[in-house]
Amino acid sequence: MTVKAMVAGWQARALAVTGDRVGFEWALSRASTLYDRADISDAPDWAYWFVDPATLFETGRAWTLVGRPERAIAIVEQQVLDEGAEYARDHALADVYLAEAHTAAGNLDVANRYATESRGMLTGGVQSPRCAAVLNALR
Repeated sequence: MTVKAMVAGWQARALAVTGDRVGFEWALSRASTLYDRADISDAPDWAYWFVDPATLFETGRAWTLVGRPERAIAIVEQQVLDEGAEYARDHALADVYLAEAHTAAGNLDVANRYATESRGMLTGGVQSPRCAAVLNALR
């Protein structure tokens, strides 16, 4: 079930990229249901890191892509609070996803602050092609 939950989560994010909000919400609901039913002890060893797909930074970004930036902001901010974005790359991604969501929500001053922080981490040595791509798109 764990791997099925992962695949459903990836499907949800792929649907978000296409702008299919209904499909995204359906696939995300399926991913969360599968995750709730999964037994991590039966999961492959490499899936040790897996968490509920609904709470991932990338899922937060998907909400922005389907026109619900307020949901994205809530998810990414909660992840930062819960996990602390302990790795620099995760912190840079969280910031850029928040910049993107705040831009979509019309909060341009807040978006600029997050984008500036993320850009500073990239120029400071953090390697993240995803982060750089989102920053470039925001420009």
